[in-house]
Amino acid sequence: MREKTMKDQRPNRMPLIIITTVIILLTGIIGQRNVIYATADPVSTPATQTAPDPAGTQQIAAQPATQQTAAQPAVTPARSGIARFAGLFAYIPFGEGRTVNLSIDNVKGRDYLFLPSAVSTSGVTFHCNEGASVSFEDGTALTMDKPVDITSRLGADGGDGVRQLVLNATVAGVTNTYDVFVMQSANIPGIYITSADPAKGRSYIEANKSNKAEGSMTMMTSKGKVLYDGALTQIKGRGNTTFMAEKKPYQIKLKTATDLTQTGAVNTDKTWILLANAYDPTLIHNTTGLKMAKKMGINAPDCLPVDLYYDGSYRGNYLLCEKVMVAPGRVAITDLEEKNTEANPGKDLDKLATAVGANKYGDVFQYVTGMNSPASYKGGYLLELDDAYYKEERSYFITSTGSPFVIKSPENCSKEEMIFISEYVEEMVRAALNGGKEPDSGRSVWEYIDKDSFAKYFTLQEIVKNADSFSSSTYFYLNDDGKPMKAGPIWDLDDTYGIRTDVSGSEGFSSGGFIQPFLSLADFKRAVKTVYNNSGYAESSNPGIDIYSKEIAASQKMNRILWNDSKQMFTKLESYEADITAMKKFTAARSKWLKGIFATW
Repeated sequence: MREKTMKDQRPNRMPLIIITTVIILLTGIIGQRNVIYATADPVSTPATQTAPDPAGTQQIAAQPATQQTAAQPAVTPARSGIARFAGLFAYIPFGEGRTVNLSIDNVKGRDYLFLPSAVSTSGVTFHCNEGASVSFEDGTALTMDKPVDITSRLGADGGDGVRQLVLNATVAGVTNTYDVFVMQSANIPGIYITSADPAKGRSYIEANKSNKAEGSMTMMTSKGKVLYDGALTQIKGRGNTTFMAEKKPYQIKLKTATDLTQTGAVNTDKTWILLANAYDPTLIHNTTGLKMAKKMGINAPDCLPVDLYYDGSYRGNYLLCEKVMVAPGRVAITDLEEKNTEANPGKDLDKLATAVGANKYGDVFQYVTGMNSPASYKGGYLLELDDAYYKEERSYFITSTGSPFVIKSPENCSKEEMIFISEYVEEMVRAALNGGKEPDSGRSVWEYIDKDSFAKYFTLQEIVKNADSFSSSTYFYLNDDGKPMKAGPIWDLDDTYGIRTDVSGSEGFSSGGFIQPFLSLADFKRAVKTVYNNSGYAESSNPGIDIYSKEIAASQKMNRILWNDSKQMFTKLESYEADITAMKKFTAARSKWLKGIFATW
């Protein structure tokens, strides 16, 4: 893994600092000391409130200097910590007395103000503690609680999106000079989450995936239009491997169902996912793959890149996604979970014990005991092939070929339901292993699995060379309409485009063991070849890479300030541009290899 730490742009003031420190020690003058925290967590105000509230900010008053004389000015060379010293922060006013706060974050000892797309440097609104005053470098007062044009006050952009703003802050007769490094996003919405209980803020949520909290959320477009401003009934961490990263993914539940991606009323829902893309330095693997899937006619969640602010603090570039779940606009099938609830009145299914059983083919499954099955349970299943974490789930089964399937919906399955769905999938496998015919019934394998959706799903996974393909995060769903099971929705595409060091080459298939019997079926191979040739992605380039990387060009620069030193990315080059170039080169090489292989099919 090759990494390059962001070059510190702060001017070299060490001689001045050393001389001043010596003078203070010799004369016994003790000025205000500013604590510099090497962390991305600032001392911040609540992220959303009815109006700027000085009483709600953390009041940290400067200690008056002792033994001060007229010959010694009350100025110390503190260059970071203005939020702690003077309570300075920015905010976005909207609606009737509503505001969204933007903390000045201390990152690796430097103060940063990360501005979302909705705020221009020509109109930034600030607020500071009562009794404090702030001015620009030339002494001109920084007006509080009114939009201020700071554009001409900013230093030059060195190419990394960082511009220096020098401010003086005075508290209790003590004046400090600070460097605030300003960055500006563009093109994408901003999401602002506020914890209802400070004791259950971001640190609490990130400490354990089972921790849950409530709060509120505001979402604004890049132009400042409010898409949502209301309560969150739940905030929690999510993911398996991704939750182990420093940059955490989240699941949120809105109080009011809303179409956050603005893709149509059918996509209105309460539950949404915020993907961190912590393992993907391009930040667009998921975007590129999900949008590609939709164009190919594969069931895939809508998604939208956003800048995330949590309790006022900027947390980076995230991908807002629909959750893979049974619901209108998501996986639109019969809600068997709802039918199970109706068949078991007064029972808390989540608290019932689980037990292990086996179907008539000897496949082991786990089910929930003490449940009544509804009158019909031949459809309404959402399955995930997951060979890593299936034992953590309530209901699962393992095929004769060793592929573990988790029942994502309904999460609690009765014994009868587990027998049905496990035998259904096992007969599909038996048919694939027997040249396409189930050995006992003679039914075609395509009576069990929809060939078109299956071929499209496999083709896309191989175009992007997904390291998790057909081993985890691989979904299937079965409705009760008498039609075969379908592959989808597509999900979890960050480990793609050769980023994993163990799956880095552009050649070879990445899909896991479950798909192997199907690759021996001539009609399936012909279907894959047709899908690939008609997909529009058989060329050596993918225009989406340029489109999506340009869309987040400004946001990714802000994201790298927070996460550039993360050791958890599999392959990361010296710059964002280099990572995008590597993605393009992989796409070209992968296309060349796939063309050669599929030509023989």
